[in-house]
Amino acid sequence: MNSNDLTNLLYRRQYVISPEKITMEGNFKNIVISKNYYLYYHSDLSFTKVSKGNKALYLIGDLFDYRNTDFNNKQILKHLLQFSFDECLKETFNYCGRFFLIYIENDSIKLFHDAFASRKIYYHVNDKLWCASQPHLIAKFLNLKHSTNKEVLEYFKSVECKNNNYAGVMDATIYDTVKQLQPNKYLDFSLKIPVRYWPKKQYDKIKLNDAVKSCSGMIEGFLESVNKRHKLMLPVTAGIDSRILFAGTKKIRNNIFYYINKTSHLSEKSPDIYIPKKLVEKCNLKFNIVTSFEKTIEKDFLDIYHKNIEFASEEFIPVIYNYYRNFSDYINCPGIGNEITENVLDTSANVTAKTLAKFFHLSRFSFVQKKYNEWLMEIEPVVGKNKRMILDIFFWEEKGGNWGNQIQTCKDIAQEEILIYNSRKYLTTMLGLEKEYRNKSSHSILHKKIIENLWPELLSEPINPSFKSTLFLVLQKIKIYSLMKSLAGYVKYR
Repeated sequence: MNSNDLTNLLYRRQYVISPEKITMEGNFKNIVISKNYYLYYHSDLSFTKVSKGNKALYLIGDLFDYRNTDFNNKQILKHLLQFSFDECLKETFNYCGRFFLIYIENDSIKLFHDAFASRKIYYHVNDKLWCASQPHLIAKFLNLKHSTNKEVLEYFKSVECKNNNYAGVMDATIYDTVKQLQPNKYLDFSLKIPVRYWPKKQYDKIKLNDAVKSCSGMIEGFLESVNKRHKLMLPVTAGIDSRILFAGTKKIRNNIFYYINKTSHLSEKSPDIYIPKKLVEKCNLKFNIVTSFEKTIEKDFLDIYHKNIEFASEEFIPVIYNYYRNFSDYINCPGIGNEITENVLDTSANVTAKTLAKFFHLSRFSFVQKKYNEWLMEIEPVVGKNKRMILDIFFWEEKGGNWGNQIQTCKDIAQEEILIYNSRKYLTTMLGLEKEYRNKSSHSILHKKIIENLWPELLSEPINPSFKSTLFLVLQKIKIYSLMKSLAGYVKYR
């Protein structure tokens, strides 16, 4: 690799917000965002600014509008500029994207990100705030060391942490004084604390047909908006999450690169190969089975990859390298995040910190249980004893918005990725439906109806065929699935 390529890969698509001038390695630009703060951002990271009078908005990343699919980032920001902070925050619920937004009015600075927190924000507070895309970037400039707390290190050095792609727990990182801004919170630079802005109340209830119509329009519109700005590639598997996105591309299908990464665990007989291949080809489209994963990866690439992310995934390196070599000019749109709407966690037992830790097989860690207990104490005054809502939000914030996008940050060296389901309006619309319509199985009533509404022919092939999914269907038909799931959860998590 030549020196220009190496320089560009260093901390690619990352950023730092600092209270003082710093020197960033790599291809970075910088701008003064207030008299006290500087923003340094990689040249491949989308940046947009609008201002008027005493107010300014800085967007890092991208926003997409399903209602106005021709709108670009600048047009969306100009629309948002007219609102107060609280109104602006609420208006962003209508968009999908991977971003964070800095809202400045007079001397007030507030910072928030997308629904999944997929454009990561880590922060450190001393006299002033430091923010960055990775905790070790802050540690580098402030000479911070890893925690020496035995309970913290027990988790971060565990097999379980490795299996979770080295994600932290809630807001915690391996650095005691570097925190992660969790989903559904903004960072107030004056108060120097995160502030929860959602939820403020119980879910707004919605009828099945209304949810299907609304969510179908969002999926289709978001995909159309991304397609108007970028080359788009869409992985398609036998699962329901990618099937919904495939259905949303009906009107733009001739512009999409449909594919699957055929990694070592897949064969031609795997449902994730033969089902999407058959389905895509039924629609007279090309299905691309990507197999060109190089066994030998350039040492320079590996060195920078590990420098960019302190605990980077080893497992996904061949796939990430292939995205870099062959698809770096595409936007990838995987079906990640929809599981938040699928009623994944369920139990008849009381919801305690230990129960929550058991869901993710982490109950042996006292550090994890302490963090989950802190979270319960924070969320229960907002939602009361609404168990369904507590479990939904916990899964959203800890699984979807923490562990769920770790690989996405590793991929920043190779390619940008946009999650179509990463829209608060989409998520809250789905969550407002009764849980029996969105049970986690390949036969979810709500999700299948969205496909039927967008592109009904895509239901001609089975979704994740297996004995387990067939059993789900039988239990749903005789209307005892929810009961059986709750009883099983009670036994397992009590």
